[in-house]
Amino acid sequence: MASSWILTALLFLFVVVSPLLALSKRDPERERQERQCKSECERSREREREVRQCKQECEERYRRQKGQGRNIEERERESESESEGRRRGVTGNPYAFERDRFVRDISTEHGSFRTLPPFTERSELFRGIENNRICIMELKPNAFVLPHHKDADIIYYVANGDARLVTIGEERQDSHNLKKGDTATIPAGKTTYIINKDSQRELKIVALLQTISTPGQYEIFFGATGQNPPSYLRAFSDEILEASFNVDRSRLSRLLEQKGQGPIVRPSSEQLQGLIHGGSGGGKWPFGESEESERPFNLFSRRPRISNDHGELYELDETEYSPLREFDIAISFANISRGSLEVPFYNSRATEIYVILEGRARIEMACPHVSGGREQEGSRRGQGEQEGSRRGQREQEGSRREQEQEERGKGQGQEIKYHKIRSDLNPEDLFVAPPSHPIAIRASQEENLQIICFEINARRNRKYFLAGKNSILNQIERAAKEVSFNVPSREAEEVLRAQSDSVFVVGPRQQREGREGEGRAVA
Repeated sequence: MASSWILTALLFLFVVVSPLLALSKRDPERERQERQCKSECERSREREREVRQCKQECEERYRRQKGQGRNIEERERESESESEGRRRGVTGNPYAFERDRFVRDISTEHGSFRTLPPFTERSELFRGIENNRICIMELKPNAFVLPHHKDADIIYYVANGDARLVTIGEERQDSHNLKKGDTATIPAGKTTYIINKDSQRELKIVALLQTISTPGQYEIFFGATGQNPPSYLRAFSDEILEASFNVDRSRLSRLLEQKGQGPIVRPSSEQLQGLIHGGSGGGKWPFGESEESERPFNLFSRRPRISNDHGELYELDETEYSPLREFDIAISFANISRGSLEVPFYNSRATEIYVILEGRARIEMACPHVSGGREQEGSRRGQGEQEGSRRGQREQEGSRREQEQEERGKGQGQEIKYHKIRSDLNPEDLFVAPPSHPIAIRASQEENLQIICFEINARRNRKYFLAGKNSILNQIERAAKEVSFNVPSREAEEVLRAQSDSVFVVGPRQQREGREGEGRAVA
């Protein structure tokens, strides 16, 4: 009888308690975010392969956040590093931004504008770039963005597709055909409209916006529209509009009260031809093509600055494209062969914003400010998250005095420590590298890695590589090497000069496999 009772109790525990324990391990919020991520994949991707890859990235992202696949030693190191970061007032990894952090400013069935929230919402470490925002524009085939302007300067990079861009300034209209690799600048206030000329492919543009009114904030203004989106002309009184346009109220009402289809539409076939090839109505003044300095510049029209079997680096600055001078911006594009590595380097003045276009990257960076612990999770959305952001900023503010005292104490007996920031990034993820912070970029084993990079404060910037033939460490005098590394100078030089390639080199896995193969051959 007693044994029967025990078996019944055990069965009850197994049937009732086990599911409860399993549920307690689930994280409903993360599961909701993963479902939302997959739904976004289905909505924003057209090809089945792209949808499948996008969903896999969602699963991997949230699996990483749950901490799966991480060994005990790594967790202990991260815990120690996070404790150090808390003492200094900053924790986590504020330098990496996942694609789901972008917020949709404009979205219709024909396309969207997605913008990353201001960098300073993530961390006060980004005060130096608080006037800069990253935006991704995606247009379905033959989609058209209605005329508008922004209170921000814009630097476009065409990541994929073909488009016609029209800009309108004072007594002047300029038309430009854009293709992959083109860079174009649009000063704040210029009215702009754009059409995706391709009937099959999506158009994708990555843009850097430099705000000019409120730091880190910008607005979009639509004028030549009716009710959807509403025209800013509707904010004026009828009497002001009647006098300004010299027409009666009824005609103005007909023009401004038509209900549209949204800020991004697909025109009719007849309208499409006029938009793609240019039609009558606006005229052009002065007639003819735009000035040389205002034309787009294709990043691939010049030979790459660096090119070898492991990667290519294209760079564009104000010396080749004068409009960049006004914005103090440079642009670079890296194509790193699968499994290969861009060796550690740092910038003297520029803050670099990397946007992953294709492939997957692992970025490592040495940082004196932040612990290299777990990546920050999820997106900053909703009031609660904003409050968390402000609370984090207050905590940083409260510890700044202690941090400044610590910085002043360096070199006076206090320990100097650099933390490893490591991020695994997928397409449309983003990484920010401040000046003087050494960084290395590695492509995954599966496919090539393509990255577009905006360099802020680019004027007089210098890029210093720390390994390879052009390493600055090779230029240190032998006596200085011996004293600094505390080994014989010959030993130091053998290590520092062992790499015969520059910038892009064989990645860790291939290098390890090569050494193992050499060892087997010798044996």
